[in-house]
Amino acid sequence: MSRTVYLNGEYMPEGEAKVSIFDRGFLMADGVYEVTSVLDGKLID
Repeated sequence: MSRTVYLNGEYMPEGEAKVSIFDRGFLMADGVYEVTSVLDGKLID
């Protein structure tokens, strides 16, 4: 079963997903992440 991925504003089978080696994410090592803190099972602001 093929997985579906989201790339450049469109959903497609993962085998069709292609990213250029000149993409800014590769050239500049861009990344996005989110961190959530939890203490005793409760979210911390």
